[in-house]
Amino acid sequence: MWNNRVIKNKKNYDIIVIGAGHAGVEAAFIAVQLGMKVAVITMPEVTVASAPCNPAIGGVAKGQIVRELDALGGAMGLLADKAAIQYRILNESKGYAVQSTRVQIDKYLYSLNAEELLLKQANIDLIKEEVIKVKIERENERVNHFFITTKNEHTSYCSNKLIITAGTFLNGCLHFGGKKIAGGRVGASASRELNAIGIEIPTMRFKTGTPARLKGSTIDFSVMEEQKSDEQTKNFHLLNPPFERQMPQISCFITRTNANTMKIIRDNKLKSPIFNGQINSIGPRYCPSIEDKANRYPDRDSHHIFIEPEGLNVDTTYYPNGLSTSLPIEIQIEFLKTIKGLENVEVEVPGYAVEYDVVDTTNLNRTLECKDILGLYFAGQVNGTSGYEEAAGQGIVAGINASMAVLGRPTILFDRYDTYLGVMIDDLVSNRRDEPYRLFTARSENRLLLREDNSINRIYNYRMRLSLNMQIDNYLTDFIKEYKIFSSVADKFSYVKNENNKKYFEEKGYGHITGEAMTLSELLKQSHLDPVKTLKNECSNSEIIIEEWIAAAVAISKRYDGYIKVAEIQNEKIKNLDSMRIYWDLLIESGNISYECRQRIKAIRPQTFGELRRIDGIRAATLAIAAGKLYG
Repeated sequence: MWNNRVIKNKKNYDIIVIGAGHAGVEAAFIAVQLGMKVAVITMPEVTVASAPCNPAIGGVAKGQIVRELDALGGAMGLLADKAAIQYRILNESKGYAVQSTRVQIDKYLYSLNAEELLLKQANIDLIKEEVIKVKIERENERVNHFFITTKNEHTSYCSNKLIITAGTFLNGCLHFGGKKIAGGRVGASASRELNAIGIEIPTMRFKTGTPARLKGSTIDFSVMEEQKSDEQTKNFHLLNPPFERQMPQISCFITRTNANTMKIIRDNKLKSPIFNGQINSIGPRYCPSIEDKANRYPDRDSHHIFIEPEGLNVDTTYYPNGLSTSLPIEIQIEFLKTIKGLENVEVEVPGYAVEYDVVDTTNLNRTLECKDILGLYFAGQVNGTSGYEEAAGQGIVAGINASMAVLGRPTILFDRYDTYLGVMIDDLVSNRRDEPYRLFTARSENRLLLREDNSINRIYNYRMRLSLNMQIDNYLTDFIKEYKIFSSVADKFSYVKNENNKKYFEEKGYGHITGEAMTLSELLKQSHLDPVKTLKNECSNSEIIIEEWIAAAVAISKRYDGYIKVAEIQNEKIKNLDSMRIYWDLLIESGNISYECRQRIKAIRPQTFGELRRIDGIRAATLAIAAGKLYG
């Protein structure tokens, strides 16, 4: 380990994390649990785990990621509950597979709690300085050491492993109409390019944006549609009581754009950096600016705008979700005042776009380690993703595997068939990104299994491989034991078709007992029943106490059991083939593979058949040749 090599006038760590956003916090927090001595280096003016875009944690597929993180021992669920000022379940009217938790947070409190969490860890040093140089020293073919120099050149920092979580700061540039300013976000300067600090890895240029922040005291909420907090949405952190809130709960509001709003935006289209050639980088397709919407949907004038509080303070600002823009400030004010409830609004901070460098993730493997610079990991928005949850997920993957490498233990690779972490990592490293990446449930071919309610079942074995004996581990172990017991009870408990049970089923609205007897598991599959409420009701009638999480996991798993078993059989066949190792350098020597496929394989350097299969543009003939080499 690095501690056996002490260098004069230098501080030595097992792992250094550059950047203290959501990825950096997760990487450092899991690494210190694994016994690492960690330094987190962040720019002085940047708050820890800040929320520079929407003030919310969770969302479609993102809520699943937060629960996976929480079961792994991550920080995001814990921090979200401590700062949550509104809870909601998205897609509640749809199936359980696409339902996701989303909470509004007091973003100031969230950051404060995140910094406090890091500072409480005895083996984490939080260093607020700008990195200006990274020197890589190779000890042998497998080991690199990293020497970090900051603006305060009196001290240098050294580590075995380096995790870069630079967010939107690498060579960042802010756009306010025709005005350009160097920066990673409002109020924070940009960081240097990777090449400028000594990291040579291919980069691309991406773009994202954010709406104006509105003064709450100038908004007329009385004419808007109110969205109250949902009392029945469970907390994120497993060790918290499911419905016990730590913060006061407040409402969000909905308003809409109109013909006047969109006319102003369309009339000023060429004043937008996105359309006048000032910005040439690639923006997020799934989170378009209002200028994009105006251009993409010329016949549509009404777009939902969600007015979301950024905190509990009486002077708090509001985030108009759906109005991301980089138009000049005077035009922003003009179109904002056409919207119902915003007629007298005042802007605290104008909306803007930000361009920044991202790494080409095809140069990373599934641990998020750089293929060409061993010991160097990248996580978060610097990998071309969007969203705090995606960033946090990558942070914990990098933090776990950097720690495992220091300890000389096997890597932990998350499977796309049982985790959204695996879906995301697999998607990132399999292909060069052509736009910022965002998670959706539709990205998973196995989303009936990848639900929020069974996150513990899916993550349990991954967490146990960390070999930590903490409170969360005891909870997870007890949960799995209880889950198995109640699952077995549901399979065995049956209702015999007699007059008493017929009457009971009629009173409860359960329908009819099929056959001579019907198990509780079969009852839970009835489409007209809520499986969770039914299971809890049946347990209550039998005076059996069942925890909320276990009831949901058992009941919903029984509902989807048949579909999941069919999918598991199909997935197992695919997984067996996907996991087989291939040698890409030997494969491209085959005379039967097209030039285009050769170039794609050479760029990605797939290690398994699954990685090869997921490369965009790989032909069926190439896959057949590769499969033939595996079985030939």
